[in-house]
Parts: sequence; structure tokens; C-alpha cells
Amino acid sequence: MVLAGFSQSAAAKVSPEHYGISFGTVDSQVVRKSALAGVDSLLKAGPLKMAGKPQYGIEKLRPFRNLSIDFYLLTVLCIILGGIRYGDSRYFSLLIGAYRGGGSNRQWRDLLQVAALPNLGMNIFFCAVAGAYIYYITAGASSRLAINRAPLVLVLIAGMMLMYAGKYVVIRFSGWVFRVETLASEYLFNVFLVNKIIGIVLLPFVIIIAFSGPEWVQPMAILSGAVVLALLATRYLRSWSAFYAIFKGSRFHFFTYLCASEILPMAVLVKWLLHLMN
Repeated sequence: MVLAGFSQSAAAKVSPEHYGISFGTVDSQVVRKSALAGVDSLLKAGPLKMAGKPQYGIEKLRPFRNLSIDFYLLTVLCIILGGIRYGDSRYFSLLIGAYRGGGSNRQWRDLLQVAALPNLGMNIFFCAVAGAYIYYITAGASSRLAINRAPLVLVLIAGMMLMYAGKYVVIRFSGWVFRVETLASEYLFNVFLVNKIIGIVLLPFVIIIAFSGPEWVQPMAILSGAVVLALLATRYLRSWSAFYAIFKGSRFHFFTYLCASEILPMAVLVKWLLHLMN
């Protein structure tokens, strides 16, 4: 009896209409109109329409700049710095320690002179970074980039090398003439020590200026110029004992030396570069 009652209840039909469910035919046109109405309402309320007016954006045409030479140049500079770091892991620790000054200059000078090859490599690295820095700052300030960049940058690097090589010879000769070889050695040590630090600090600025737009040139030039001036100030403060012994406290002689050895060569290089680019 129980099984018969269960089979009869299972065979009974379920009425979907009793539960508010309809399985009638679906009108595709009604579904399509409903979907289109939903999309239209979404677009009207979207961010592309404000106050009922559509917003348009037109992409500006950007001129093509071939930066292959710049990429290779800056890659070589990074490789030089990395090669020096890899070749002598202690050299940069000694360099930073000598700049901070925890002992006598003679002690640090003796420690750094042992690493003759990294010293030479860092001097070349500074001249290369300084030459590239002068080129990119001058090119950005004049709003023009020379077509043949590689020869100009190479000439600027060679000019920096000649300038500091001449400065080295003149200081050595002056120290021998005035019998102040020790003071001359101390001064040259401070000059090339700070130059190495300047080369390391300027490399990120050179990379940013080389690959960024013209709007970055002025702020980067101001910031990097302030950093370089601060480092040059520390160089002359560290060498003040040598200057005082040689010039006997004469500010006029110090200013004359500063113009002749630092400002004038840089001004000549920048003037020559601007003449070639115009």
C-alpha cells in the first residue's frame, strides 16, 4: 500500500504556474531591446560623458628620437663603473672613507695609490661622465640636439682629460718650483678624490637627462649643479691648508687660480659646443 501511494504521488504532475514560473516562448527581439537599453544607460552614466556631452582625446604626435648612441655611451659608462667595482671590491670603501676623512690624507693617499689601475679607471670615468654631462646640459638648454652626437661627446671627454692632465702637470711643476711638493701632492689628491665622487654622483643625472624630455633638463640641471658646487666647495675646504701656504691668504690669488683652472676651461668647452650646435 505504501509503495503504491508513493508511486502515485511521484507520477503526479507539478504545475509551474502555481509557483509563478512560466516556460513560454522567449521573444528574442524583446531580449535584444532590453540588452541595448541596459548598455545605453551604462554609457550615459559612464566617465566618457559629462553633462550630456561626449569627451574626446586626441593623442599628440611625438617626434622620433634615435637614442641608440646615447644608450651605448651610457651603457659603456655603467660597464666601466661596474668593472672597477668588480675588479677591486675594497676600492670604493677606501674611496668613501678617504672622502669622509677618518685619518690623515697621507694615510688614505698611500692606501689608494696601491690601487693604481682602479684610480686610473675612475679618473677616465670622471672625464667621460663630465663630458657627457656638459653635452646633455648644453644640448637641452639650447633646445637642439646635434645630429653627429658621438664626435661631440668624444671631443668633450678628450677636452676634460686634457684639462685635468694639464692641471696635474702645472700643479706638480709649481710644487717643484716653490718647493712645496707635499702640499701639491695633498691638493692633487683632494682634487682627483672629489672628482671621482662627482663622477659617481653625476651618472644618474646624465642618464635621466639623456632619456627624458626637455621639461626635465632645467630641474635636473639645477639639482645636479647644486650637488656639484657643494662637492667642489668641500674640495677647496679640504685643500685650504695648501692654498693658504701657497697664496699666504691672498683672496685675489685664490680667485685668479679658480678662474684660470676651473671656470675658464669649462667656459671654453661650453662656448665651443654651443658654436657647433648653432
